[in-house]
Amino acid sequence: MNDTHDVIDSLSLEYLEGVEENSTWQGVGAPVSRGDDLNLLKGLETISENDDLPEILAIPQAENRTEELSADEDLKPEEDFMENAEVRLRDLIDKFLADSVRPVIIICDDKVKYVNQVVRDMLNVSDDAIVGHNFLDFVKRDDWNLLAENIGVMLTDAKKVSIHLQTSDNQVMEVVLEAMYIPDDNHFAFVLIGNQMRKETEPHQMGGANMVSLYDQVTGLPSFYLFEDRVRVAVNQEAYKDVPAQKNMIAVMAISIDNMFSLKQLGMAEFVLKKIASKLVFSLKKNYTVARGIKSQFWILMSDLQDVSDLDVELHKIKAILDEGVEDNLAHHEVNSSIGVSVFPVVARSGKKLIDQAIVAVKNAQNTGGGISFYSEENQSLN
Repeated sequence: MNDTHDVIDSLSLEYLEGVEENSTWQGVGAPVSRGDDLNLLKGLETISENDDLPEILAIPQAENRTEELSADEDLKPEEDFMENAEVRLRDLIDKFLADSVRPVIIICDDKVKYVNQVVRDMLNVSDDAIVGHNFLDFVKRDDWNLLAENIGVMLTDAKKVSIHLQTSDNQVMEVVLEAMYIPDDNHFAFVLIGNQMRKETEPHQMGGANMVSLYDQVTGLPSFYLFEDRVRVAVNQEAYKDVPAQKNMIAVMAISIDNMFSLKQLGMAEFVLKKIASKLVFSLKKNYTVARGIKSQFWILMSDLQDVSDLDVELHKIKAILDEGVEDNLAHHEVNSSIGVSVFPVVARSGKKLIDQAIVAVKNAQNTGGGISFYSEENQSLN
């Protein structure tokens, strides 16, 4: 027991009081009372020879430690490091997501709190233009109810939902989103993660992650981005023909399924899209492009048309397919459609104009109760 007295004597009260007075208390956890600690140390003088030594005496002897030793070094548990490390969450997130090919959006109480570079490129916005604004400002109005109705199952059942986002220049981009809840007692916060997108600064690749953005996940058709590229190629090929060579007609069609909302309520939207996509692909010429759309459900590119009569034949074939509707094992589902048509070289003079004018034409068709509408210079329907 003499060894015990030797250890206690080495922890002289004067020395311990000196450590307490000169120590710097910078605990990041719950505050510790200096008075209570000092009383504990003073109590060591009363330990009897038969008492077990407290665990504190197993610490290396005080005389081998400097007076600059911080009290935190003894008291702060090592496992508190993760809770108390000073890290800016935004900096940490950016490190992981800066080079991501998937759009990531963090939303808190309906307001956008963070977007990664993919989202900024996709919507053509800066942080200032989107962070702090209501997320629905960047969602196509037609999809507001779809998102509101499905956000619960997106968070709980890992359901993916196709949403159309509105860019700053009024373009519409379809993105398949999944969601993850962020626990917060005071706010409703969650993360939206989109399907992989190809950055415009990267070279075109036909494999790996970029395949997801070039082809629609539901129908397998080319996406709108691949469709745009094919329109540009077709127009350039005709535009740069030798002057004496006859330029063939190119037509772009935007096809809107006007009763799509009703089909979604019946749970038949994807089924109908797949069926129509299959019918269009197998019914039209192989050198035509049938694609999934933005602003409209389907887009069709027809090149090498000889004259208006060729176009008329193809249009009536498309209209017959849509009017036929879709059947499953239980019922027949009507498809109400509007078709907008724009033609190169008259009226459109570029690939972009072809697409823009087809959008105007399909809206005109919708406003007049459906059917087929051609774009004219006066923005009037010719049919």
